[in-house]
Amino acid sequence: MLAKLPTLIAFALSSFASAQDLLTCGSQQYYPSAYNCYDGLLCPITNGLASRKCGSACYFETEYACYDNSLAPCLKENAECYRNGQFLGSCCLGQICAANRCRTPPQNFAE
Repeated sequence: MLAKLPTLIAFALSSFASAQDLLTCGSQQYYPSAYNCYDGLLCPITNGLASRKCGSACYFETEYACYDNSLAPCLKENAECYRNGQFLGSCCLGQICAANRCRTPPQNFAE
């Protein structure tokens, strides 16, 4: 039975791949469960989290923010987002800038 395991795994993977329809992004084909297409740029989906397009790059909102088509690291919880009225950067996904720091909003918070 162990000798057949690689064959079974290969069959399962090919069955999964063939169960999805390939889409086209620019000149490339892709599986929509693994990538999103943004104006001809394929951006990966990793652990269920879709990356976004910023200029000619892909990024995850949990790590970066996009300013004028350029990437910058986003600010983690409790980091300063304003100092002396000066904007320092965007908080990471799921955080808001409140009282000059990135914070997790209360559950009943509406943006």
